[in-house]
Amino acid sequence: MKIEISYVGSWRNKFLDGDNNSPLPKNGRKYIASSKHLKNNFMYCNVTIDTVCGVLCRLIGDQRKLYQSREDSNYYFDAIEPHISFIDVPTNISREVVYLRNINNVYDPTKFTGIVSASPVFESDYSSDLWGIFDLSISQLRDFILNDVKVESTKVFDSYAVCDSITRIKKQKPIPIDDVKDVVTILDNEFPDKPIVIKNDKVSASHLFFRAIYIQRERLKSTYDMDTAFKLTKNAKLPGISENNFTERDFMSAFSTGGKKRVYGNPYMIPSKYGKPAQMLTKVDGKLIINLDISDEKANELKQMIENASVSSFVIGKKGVAYVTKIN
Repeated sequence: MKIEISYVGSWRNKFLDGDNNSPLPKNGRKYIASSKHLKNNFMYCNVTIDTVCGVLCRLIGDQRKLYQSREDSNYYFDAIEPHISFIDVPTNISREVVYLRNINNVYDPTKFTGIVSASPVFESDYSSDLWGIFDLSISQLRDFILNDVKVESTKVFDSYAVCDSITRIKKQKPIPIDDVKDVVTILDNEFPDKPIVIKNDKVSASHLFFRAIYIQRERLKSTYDMDTAFKLTKNAKLPGISENNFTERDFMSAFSTGGKKRVYGNPYMIPSKYGKPAQMLTKVDGKLIINLDISDEKANELKQMIENASVSSFVIGKKGVAYVTKIN
């Protein structure tokens, strides 16, 4: 038996992890085509025996996932699968940029919405001394941590200024551990659950500053009313600032009228780089020829089932339009 299928605009890329031969995870399959993860997950998909079996099930009216059909004791193609062969004949291959919608709650790592609003944490008596930590040099930071030297700053800070200072700190080269070993020892004692990461005998300067601002906040309690600096988040943390990291999105959204900026999708594309051409979505037009080495009686039965189901169009792979053109 031979079934010929024509198709137009069949997408040949993968957008979710896992495969169709396994039950869906509790929260669904993970979307892997976001701009953040696309570089490591750009995959081309060919027509396989699973594709063919899925099409055949669809043609006889079985709309379940293929793994569900195969698990059924009455799976129609159980004995037929070993006798199925196919030929995929592309007649036209094009590559296009498409914009994919992501329905998950994904936020831009650096953006926020609305306008920046005033906050007491930048307008209180303690504000300059608190945020002034991020304007210290490494030697000044050592004195602050080791010798309890006061930070007396007159600089007026806002959320933008703090972001600029932290960005500058994060660009600093790692510091040899021998230069700040005494500082690291004290900080590890202060934050036993968050030991400083030492890599190649060096530490990140930002990790020292992030811990120092929490020490400064505690020290300022003896002089100022620090309630506004402790109530910024539910866990009494500074928004977007942890002991090891800074998330600009979380920091800026805490001081804006609109909060975080949701990401609704992205172009499915990897731009050209170092002379390599850009990678884009592949669309294929062509013909799929399915051969079934079965008896005349079984072939007539299958043909009658296909005609009874009257499936006018379906997809091969993802998207596009496919339809049966001939059954011999």
